[in-house]
Amino acid sequence: MAKIRYIVPALLSASVSLYALAAFSAQVASPAPQAITLNAAPIDLAVNQAPNSHAKPKALSHHFANPTLLGKVKAELAAETESASPAKSQHGGKPTPTPSSSPTATPSPAPVSQGVTSPVPTAISFAGMNLYDGGGYVPPDTTLGAGGSFILEAVNAMGAAYDTSGNLLVNLATTACTTDSSIDSVSDPRVEFDSLSGRWFISSVTFAPIGDASWNLLFSTTNDPTTTAWYCLIISTSGVKNPDGSTGNFPDFPKLGINYDKVVLTGDAYSQVTSRHGSTSYKFQGTEFLVINKSDLTAAVANPRAAFYPPNQGDVAIEPAQELTQTSTNDALYMAAVNSNVSSTANLDVWEITGVPGPSTVAATKTSLGIYTISYPPNAQQEGTTATIDTNDDSLLDAAYRDGPPGSLWVSANDACDPKGDNATRSCARFIHLTIGSGSIAVDQDFDYGDVGTYYYYPAVRSDSSGDLFAAFSGSSTSLYASAYAALQTAGSANVLTNLSIFQAGDSPYTISPPRWGDYSGAGVDPSDGSVWLGAEYATSIPFLGSYWGTAIAHAGP
Repeated sequence: MAKIRYIVPALLSASVSLYALAAFSAQVASPAPQAITLNAAPIDLAVNQAPNSHAKPKALSHHFANPTLLGKVKAELAAETESASPAKSQHGGKPTPTPSSSPTATPSPAPVSQGVTSPVPTAISFAGMNLYDGGGYVPPDTTLGAGGSFILEAVNAMGAAYDTSGNLLVNLATTACTTDSSIDSVSDPRVEFDSLSGRWFISSVTFAPIGDASWNLLFSTTNDPTTTAWYCLIISTSGVKNPDGSTGNFPDFPKLGINYDKVVLTGDAYSQVTSRHGSTSYKFQGTEFLVINKSDLTAAVANPRAAFYPPNQGDVAIEPAQELTQTSTNDALYMAAVNSNVSSTANLDVWEITGVPGPSTVAATKTSLGIYTISYPPNAQQEGTTATIDTNDDSLLDAAYRDGPPGSLWVSANDACDPKGDNATRSCARFIHLTIGSGSIAVDQDFDYGDVGTYYYYPAVRSDSSGDLFAAFSGSSTSLYASAYAALQTAGSANVLTNLSIFQAGDSPYTISPPRWGDYSGAGVDPSDGSVWLGAEYATSIPFLGSYWGTAIAHAGP
């Protein structure tokens, strides 16, 4: 079958009300979406491309929105929030919508689960991709999915498909899905296996040059990711009208969510600013997202229907959930974000996207809930060096939803916590569980995982049909190289992890400069048997070339 690339013209601006989130407030009725037209054109998607060049690593961050820039952006937003009138939003002076709920501020720290000694049962673990497999970039942006007897991992510029015994089947050149693969900079992959359609989805972002900026969406034609029959959808953002009147942005930290009838892509919109002296900088324009008719994608319709929500939608790093149980009785797709326009917050926003472009009206509503304070974590110490590993900020990193009743939504993040018996603040893995019923959303669990002297960071989460929570993340200390962890909360437990184990120990200090890590770990549920696969990063080295990152993949069970 011929491979096809879908190319989307620059998104046209629309006259809509743009609401931004005022600190510690609740909102409803997100601005109306903008209709767009998607057009098709053919492409040959490169697969089976062999990596492992063992070139020296590209040490500079491949994100424009690196931790330094992101911290600056959030500091500016915090300053604007403090000076804003209570009746105004923090951008553009638009009125704040009527709240859907009144969040209860709980500025106290989250309870800390610690000291777990029972290991996570792992049937198998194996080495995944590493810096040299992934094109030589830092960090890897580890992500994976499971389904149909395959495990699919993606990092930066490349993907790899494995069988369930850990044998490498094929490498995928995921960066072929962009306007011009010879010059475009592509990163931030997210992988999901859609159980209802039996298709694989891989999203990414093209962030440079700004004229080619886009969301990119690859999807397979079967449940076999080794096939060459993939489709590529390119959604250009080079023509988006930004709130400040400028044109064009790239949707950084892009996220992918899928449910019964929709595919959603989110991003933090950054525009390029060129000074009169020719220097280039980047301005945060707010969040944006796109809702796509999933059946149009899986049927390879020439013009898949979609609705675009331009910046600024409020919040930072909106995390859409993968729906693990897909039914036609509830078409809502859930997204979440901590209101992290400041260095700490006690607010969690939950978005509900209903309808599907074409057959029905798409609507987006948002509810704000009070949570324990979540804060920027400190960078992580590690064995063998005084260099610390970047833990970025407290934005949400992953989300997974199971339909109910009641519905179950898990989200994860990095956080700062003070483990009992410790004399210092550490980076910790934050877990929040929400129950979703008819017309109601409530916080059910809200806790950190931390331990004396140890730093944990970049947790990914999935739950199984029995209600067990599985998580993958990295950890390190002054006596531990950065290692890949698996964690488990058994059903019926609350605000604790009941099992923890290292499934791939680090063996060297991580000394690449800058010491980028994450920005994610990976987790996926195989719908064929309900088992969970976990992927996380660890530190290793090679003679003469020195330090680099590797990833490991584990099959976990309760």
